[in-house]
Amino acid sequence: MTKSFIYWLLVILWMFVIFMFSNQDSQTSNESSTQVIEYTVEEINDVTNAEIDKTSVSDALNVPVRKISHVLEYLLLSLLVVNALASTNISFVTNNIYLLSFVICYVYSCTDELHQSLSNRDGRFIDTLIDSIGIVIGLVVYNFYKQNSLKANKTKRRGKYI
Repeated sequence: MTKSFIYWLLVILWMFVIFMFSNQDSQTSNESSTQVIEYTVEEINDVTNAEIDKTSVSDALNVPVRKISHVLEYLLLSLLVVNALASTNISFVTNNIYLLSFVICYVYSCTDELHQSLSNRDGRFIDTLIDSIGIVIGLVVYNFYKQNSLKANKTKRRGKYI
């Protein structure tokens, strides 16, 4: 198997994970978020001997946690997609890697919201915009990493180690 095949397989697997999260009905999805928040509060209470009310924290943080999850899901997807595209040897792809990565991820986000609207959940355009924040952050992180690794390689080739 080539690296490119493995990278694309990871993209497809992550898209499947996103699809499975989206396939949950709204009550199950909401309960999952609540459980994560309440577990976190319980751990904080245990470590700090605090007595934070997990229900009030869960009520206050449920929506922000769910939106942050959107950002993180699509941040990871964009990293996987840009890496998979970078592994191809097609000049058009590598010359337009960030644009193509954004388009692939954003179109998937739109189809994900469409899928939700056809099932037992509300598909929302605002969620695609939140997803796009994650996509952009992922592409910026990838670009930052790529630029720094290129600089490090140039420095090593010159025999200069910082």
